[in-house]
Amino acid sequence: MIVLKNISKTFGNQKILNNISLNISNGNFVSVVGPSGAGKTTLINIIGTIESFDLDQSSVLKIDGVEVNKLKEKEISKFRNENIGFVFQFHQLLPELNCEENILLPIRIGRKNINDYKEKLLSISKTLNIEKVLNKKPDFISGGEKQRVSFARALINNPKIVLADEPTGNLDSTNSKKIIELLKKINKEYGVTVIYVTHNKEFANTASDSYTIKDGKCIKN
Repeated sequence: MIVLKNISKTFGNQKILNNISLNISNGNFVSVVGPSGAGKTTLINIIGTIESFDLDQSSVLKIDGVEVNKLKEKEISKFRNENIGFVFQFHQLLPELNCEENILLPIRIGRKNINDYKEKLLSISKTLNIEKVLNKKPDFISGGEKQRVSFARALINNPKIVLADEPTGNLDSTNSKKIIELLKKINKEYGVTVIYVTHNKEFANTASDSYTIKDGKCIKN
């Protein structure tokens, strides 16, 4: 369960998020929509623990029973690495590494034994149909393949949550639909909670629950 209680975020004099309270159950498939600049990315970055929120005694961010806002910085980093996977619009793959090495980055960051995750790597790669590009560098594969590699990287550490920020933003309509189907597959087969930001209302409506960020508020559609 992801619990946000009275979460606000201010940049300068502008309050982007205003006292948001939200409960997302484990294994849910959730979309977040709203106009540009409304705070969609800010919201999932806060959930992903990579962005802080305004300090307030009544504010709480709790993930799977852990009150994240009470953890120290190193504890938050460890918690993030072990529990949350990220998929970005522009992949964020390192060009100097091949796809397998990119996928295994969270394992290296967590200082875990790479060999313990080779079987999981092959399993995910087959599920996402990228086993033939593992030895290639990102510059030599298609945009759709890059996105699937980033999905594999998000899943390799057995996260409880996958956060996807406009994962279809720079893809054509055909590949965009494939990515949404992959998100559904990940949600169903791996049992992870999926939260994705999108501008596409059709894609948003495929979610079990959909929220709109507008004027600093989070409203259930």
